[in-house]
Amino acid sequence: MAKISTSLSQNKADAIEQYQRLDFQVYEQAAGKARWYFKTLEQLVSDNVTLTILANDFSDWASKQKSEASFADTPIENWSMLQKLQADRDMSAYYRKTVQYLFIRDLGKDLNNRQTNEYIEETVASLVKYSRKSPDKDESLVETNLHSWAQKHGIETTYHWLLLKLSEMRELFHAHDAESEGMRKLVKIIAGVVMHKLVENPNTDSTTLDATIRLGYCYGLTYPFIDDLLDCSPDLNEHDKQLFSQALRESLQTGTVSPLPKLSKTSATIKRIYHELKWAFEYIRDHLSAIQSQQFFKRAYVFFEAQAIDRDRRLSENQSLDLEALFLPVMLKSAGCRLIARDLISSEINTEFEYRTFCFGIYNQFNDDIKDIFDDLAEDNITPYTSYLNAPEQHDVSPYQYYWAVVYYLVHEVYQNDAQTKALFMERCINAHRSLKQKVGEQQYFELRKKLLFTNDKTFDELIDSLVEQPAPSAWFDKLVSQEVAAMFKTKREQQHYFTTTYGSLVGKVENHLHVKPLKRYSSGVLADVSNYALTSGGKRLRSVLAYYLGQQLYGFSDEQCQDMSTMLEYMHTASLIIDDLPSQDNADTRRGKPTVHVKYKSQATAELSSVYLMMRAVEVQAQITSHKAQAVLSSLTYAANTTQLICEGQLEDLQPTSKALTIEQLESTYWLKTGLALEAALVIPALLAEQDEIHISHLKRLAKHIGMAFQIKDDLLDITGDAEQLGKPLDQDADKLTIIEFLGDEQATNRMFEHYYESLKIINDHMPELKAFMRPLLNFIIYRHH
Repeated sequence: MAKISTSLSQNKADAIEQYQRLDFQVYEQAAGKARWYFKTLEQLVSDNVTLTILANDFSDWASKQKSEASFADTPIENWSMLQKLQADRDMSAYYRKTVQYLFIRDLGKDLNNRQTNEYIEETVASLVKYSRKSPDKDESLVETNLHSWAQKHGIETTYHWLLLKLSEMRELFHAHDAESEGMRKLVKIIAGVVMHKLVENPNTDSTTLDATIRLGYCYGLTYPFIDDLLDCSPDLNEHDKQLFSQALRESLQTGTVSPLPKLSKTSATIKRIYHELKWAFEYIRDHLSAIQSQQFFKRAYVFFEAQAIDRDRRLSENQSLDLEALFLPVMLKSAGCRLIARDLISSEINTEFEYRTFCFGIYNQFNDDIKDIFDDLAEDNITPYTSYLNAPEQHDVSPYQYYWAVVYYLVHEVYQNDAQTKALFMERCINAHRSLKQKVGEQQYFELRKKLLFTNDKTFDELIDSLVEQPAPSAWFDKLVSQEVAAMFKTKREQQHYFTTTYGSLVGKVENHLHVKPLKRYSSGVLADVSNYALTSGGKRLRSVLAYYLGQQLYGFSDEQCQDMSTMLEYMHTASLIIDDLPSQDNADTRRGKPTVHVKYKSQATAELSSVYLMMRAVEVQAQITSHKAQAVLSSLTYAANTTQLICEGQLEDLQPTSKALTIEQLESTYWLKTGLALEAALVIPALLAEQDEIHISHLKRLAKHIGMAFQIKDDLLDITGDAEQLGKPLDQDADKLTIIEFLGDEQATNRMFEHYYESLKIINDHMPELKAFMRPLLNFIIYRHH
């Protein structure tokens, strides 16, 4: 094989020494590293032997691919198709190349290392073992297994904390139309930081793993909140973006978060974003050692500056930039993210890791930019590729030649021509071209080959073309996981849209029939007006909507059959709230942002009587149902009367002094009587009217119990941590009562809430799968709500 006739380093140690001399202190010195790397690549581009050696590499790789039996004769393109890989050997081979590549790309590892390969084989064996199990076909791969992983590692509390945090972030990303991309980046970064920690120390204890996940979340926020927000936020004009950017820059430079600048328009979303960023920076600063914290902020500052330079450039501005000026910020930001990730888990300087990671970053970026060429052109983004396409006359060399120089340098210098590593790079390079061709179509791909994706080495270019034309092997496992994550968020969006639309429609139907007309025998009655005030004070209409939905979806009820049933339930629920707010009960002055009944009418007696009035009106409505059999109506009346009595018992128990000794079971029993039974009625009354058997009704009662418990625990959590304005009532109203929060503490109460959530999902999956499209997002709404 020919040798490169340049002044490149002759061995790995020399290259690392050259790299190490360039110290990361400030952006200018960091840019010195990038200049060194660019000059190295420039020498490779100018040497004709580079592509000759790469051509031999690709030819050898292609021959080996043909001679080896394929472990996936049928391409594996989605998770369910993994079942086709039945033999352990086939499964192991499939997983191994992805795991190897992740260890190179995300963890900066060298495959020519015994310990690294042992850990890779352990990971592969775990994946094979996992694949032998049959995951729930109706659940996401990611969502189904993360909870059991958290339990196994003793970090269930951390996992639930993260779920609640991610829910908050989804709302903020959704407000900026960047939900999928923002969440993908955030989840990927958290996973990367955790991977670093577990590989560095496989015996990491739960306390350390907890901190690692929280640090990963904090660092992960910087991607979508800084990059995407400054790119496309509708809440920030250009002037405000500059102010926001400067505040972030100062925070990274000093390690102390600057106050939110005075913007021309400060939306609630921007306030929440900045508050979360402030908390994240402070958590990182306070939970890392002084050395780690300093290193994190230095690297994050360099990364931020590289992003800012790249962001401020626009293709339409026809800036005259040479390839070095184009490459430098891209090199720094593409390597920076993984360098920073390691700073979060170790204060030890690992020069080989840094060298490999820095050199690898631009390769990953190059592959992404190949696939995104037309998107970048449409969005006016400057990349080395789009700049060349826009003004080829300004460049002596195509950036595509630098792409292959990077590949050569990684394979032959950084990874010392390791056979396994070389094979991974060969296949990923060809797959990047195949992905572009599939994305843009054969004609546009052919045009790009003529305008940009060529090296002027005819033999090499023809070889790449022939390899791209060959049938594509199976999608790599990391791509399947990425697809699964994207599918998970897509499914959530679709479910949320269906739920929101359906829920809104049902609320409208319920509210159309809530108005209480005065009694015919006493048309000037005041209590009808009082009742209407209480009924129109807002609210979720959760119970009446649930009854309406179940009636239609499970039992085929018409709108007419659902209306009286849902009206009766809303009357009963509103009556209980009027009583609940009285001075003798919770003593609340506001509900849903409006004065409570006894405050509005300055009379406890009026409130008490209106509650009785509504209860009796509910009985009257229920007794007059004619669209169902008389015996079914009578059964529902008997059940409703019995349930109301039990709810009263629960309310009385809830008013007992906090000094009364209680077990968690007794406390949950009170919660069930007070809240769970009202939800049970919403599920059971439609079933009684539909004349369902006792087994079916028992499933509904169990479901109601778990939903009710989750709902009440969330209410208690919001009473302590919520926003009074959003809740529409004062906080800490349960200060004089013994709640699950006081009994267990915030974290364990949250775990208890999720236990009821998981049980609810199981009942729905096992016994009422036809309700999942509505009930899953409803359960998510209950536990992730802010009011």
